[in-house]
Amino acid sequence: MHHTSEETLQGLLPTVGLENTLDSTGELLPAFTSKGLHCLHLNVHCLLPKIDEILVLANKSNASILCLTETWLDSSIREAEVEIENDIIIRKDRNRQRGGVCACVRVDIGFNVRTDLSNDNLEAVWISILFLKSKPNLFGALYRPPSQRNFVETLENVYASCQDFLSCKVILLSDADINIE
Repeated sequence: MHHTSEETLQGLLPTVGLENTLDSTGELLPAFTSKGLHCLHLNVHCLLPKIDEILVLANKSNASILCLTETWLDSSIREAEVEIENDIIIRKDRNRQRGGVCACVRVDIGFNVRTDLSNDNLEAVWISILFLKSKPNLFGALYRPPSQRNFVETLENVYASCQDFLSCKVILLSDADINIE
């Protein structure tokens, strides 16, 4: 079953709308009140018209990492137009119709952007986070367009190029739309 972004967001935020803002309650969603690293992934299917809902979700979840796929952003969209307060945004725009990914990382989370894992055939943003007394964490925000045929091979090439891949905890937040058998 296919859900629109509005339906998906509405499931997370029962009373979403511009008339409902955090100013009234400011409470976090119950799933995000425990300690730990909280990650969210949404296929937003065009970010700009939904930015107000995303801002509410970002504030109500206080997610450590918010990954958005199918942002449909390009170089004509300034950072300020999609800025999320208290987050640093890392974008990979397709610069043509549709696609695109971004990762929004809370400002209190120390991270490195892994440009060494960039691949022209993969819509992805990679970041690494190192916590005390923990293996390094490698996060990937990925989108696979329906027309892409070599996604798995391309992803395997990225893994092979990562010198520290085997020593990392790898977390992929993606819209891969693929059947792996």
